[in-house]
Amino acid sequence: MPRFKIIVIAIALLFTSACNLGKHVISPTETPPPVPTTTPIPTANTTVNAPLNTPTIISTATTCATPVGWFAYTIQRGDVLLNIAQQSGTTVDELVTMNCIANPNRVRAGDVIYVPNAFWNTPTPSP
Repeated sequence: MPRFKIIVIAIALLFTSACNLGKHVISPTETPPPVPTTTPIPTANTTVNAPLNTPTIISTATTCATPVGWFAYTIQRGDVLLNIAQQSGTTVDELVTMNCIANPNRVRAGDVIYVPNAFWNTPTPSP
């Protein structure tokens, strides 16, 4: 009977060893091995010391200020920038640029823009 117990214990130890194959249990006095880490490798497109979540803003816009020597004009119903530009002796592009108009198609009656001359105050010659 003792021989049977020894065989059973031997089989149990072999089975336990086979089940734990590849596993290592760290004892309380043992220092765990270092965990491998990855280090990012910078590429040509990587900006050093720049956070990834910060967008780069490139602004070509200038601060919009009242053009010197220009006059305030309140857009009337039916006005079109082309007609205003022609009457004030300038171009639509210059009006758009000098007034910082984001969308020239969205100018509405009541909006105030600046024009290079006060064409609406020009006196008409009397007959």
